[in-house]
Amino acid sequence: MSGSRGTRWAVERLTARLSRRSTVLASLALAGYLLPIIGPALGWPDAVMGVSPFWHLGAVPIEAFDLSSAVALAAIGAVCSPD
Repeated sequence: MSGSRGTRWAVERLTARLSRRSTVLASLALAGYLLPIIGPALGWPDAVMGVSPFWHLGAVPIEAFDLSSAVALAAIGAVCSPD
């Protein structure tokens, strides 16, 4: 019985830890997406807006595709990926 209790405790701890991490990552992704939308309406400077990776990508149907920004973001993603 104590082995089952210990296993359940370990699974609950692991699930709680993963849940916190995924919540933080999802919140950062949402903030990064909303920052370029809300920032101009609030009059925030470009330095603040530049924190979001979406700020560096143009609206492709409206603006010309910027290859250098796309390559830079892909390189950052490749360097930061865990595998």
